[in-house]
Amino acid sequence: MQALLISVCFFIHFSHKANSINTYNQSRSDIEIDLRVYPDEIKPMEDGVSIRAYTNNVNRKGLQVFIPVKTVDDFKKISKTQKVVEFKIKGNIEPLERPTNINQFDFRRIMYGKAVYFKVSKASLIEYNILTKNSLIAKIHSWRKKLLKRCTKLEEPL
Repeated sequence: MQALLISVCFFIHFSHKANSINTYNQSRSDIEIDLRVYPDEIKPMEDGVSIRAYTNNVNRKGLQVFIPVKTVDDFKKISKTQKVVEFKIKGNIEPLERPTNINQFDFRRIMYGKAVYFKVSKASLIEYNILTKNSLIAKIHSWRKKLLKRCTKLEEPL
C-alpha cells in the first residue's frame, strides 16, 4: 500500500513537471527579459558571462544564458561581484536541444536536473544593476561563491 502511494505521488509530481515544461515549450523571439542572478550562478567566459537564472519575468522557469559583455570594466564588475545582479537582456527563448547523435552528451538532461528548461540565444545586454541589499539566501550564495573561488586555488588533484 505504501509503495502504491509513493508511486502515485511520483507520477503526479513528474506529470505536473512535464506538463509545465511543455506549456512553455514554444520559442519566443526578440523579447526583453529581466533576470535576477545570484553571484555563484555567474561564470566568466572569454568574451562574456554564462549565467543560470531562476527568477525571470517571462516564464518563471530556469534559463541558461550567455551574455556577451562589451566593455572590460563591466566584465570585471559582473564576474567579481559578491552581490545579486539584475540583468535586462534582449534575446530569443528556446527549449534546450536534444542530442542529435547516439551516445552524445546530453546537456539538456543535465540542465533538467538543475531545473533549467530553456536557453536564451542571441542575447544582448541592455543594462545591469548590482543590488546593494542582500537577503539571507543571497548571502548564502555569496558564501558559496567565495568557497568555490577558494577551491580553485587548491592543487589540481583536489
